Amino acid sequence: MTGITTVSPSAIVCGRKTNLYFALASNVTLTTSSTLAAVFSTSTIASAAAESISISPPETAWEVINFMGNDSSSFQNKVLEEKPVGTASLTATLVLYTEDDFLEPFLDTTGVTAASTYTRYQIGNEQSPEVSILASIYNGTKTCNVCLDDARITKWGEVRIGAVDGRWEQDIAAICLDSDFWWEYQTS
Repeated sequence: MTGITTVSPSAIVCGRKTNLYFALASNVTLTTSSTLAAVFSTSTIASAAAESISISPPETAWEVINFMGNDSSSFQNKVLEEKPVGTASLTATLVLYTEDDFLEPFLDTTGVTAASTYTRYQIGNEQSPEVSILASIYNGTKTCNVCLDDARITKWGEVRIGAVDGRWEQDIAAICLDSDFWWEYQTS
């Protein structure tokens, strides 16, 4: 990947392909002695090529509280009140070049054996595990790692043939709390 396009102060969009790394949140322990990439190198269960990745950091909302009267400059008396910080989110299109078995551990923790050689999963039965997702973005010189830890996958989109080469694609979306969002830049 050769570039990052910033679309607003609150989001980055990776237009080219990059990899997303998935791990069960219970297997990820973030420390300051290791980079996010190093932590995921030992805990990743699956990785997937992805296109159209959009990462939105948590945003802080503000509300204007109006009071009676005017200030010394003839403006209405008012203050800004900070609201709780929102969630971080990630959306992406996964590129499925081979079997999509890498999704299995994240669909449902209670897969049922069927016909002795298949495992059957259900989405939406409240058995989906918390996951940690890492997007590692390299611009040719330095790396930016973005992690959604203890995240919930909120969308398993349609699986479709998305390109002339016959590959399968699937849209996903995930959210995490502001306290579980990490943005790490390589400084040297």
